[in-house]
Amino acid sequence: LSEKIGQLIGADAFLFIEVEEWRYTVEKEKNYAKASIGFKLIDPATGKIMWRAAHNKTERYVLVKPNMSRIVRSVVIDLINKMPH
Repeated sequence: LSEKIGQLIGADAFLFIEVEEWRYTVEKEKNYAKASIGFKLIDPATGKIMWRAAHNKTERYVLVKPNMSRIVRSVVIDLINKMPH
């Protein structure tokens, strides 16, 4: 199936992105914002994973919750910088 889709759209690869964690949490009475993202680069011809990586970030806060979109954006940028070029 991946080969057929790859041919139809002319793709050299598929990038699958998984949001593994996106939450505010309390651990040992301390507040944290946590984000974790995973990338998989798939070869459409074979359906095999050519490359994969995951990255996470945790920020501690006291009163004001950090912006989760900013944290996730930072995680995604870190992953993009690790991608093979």
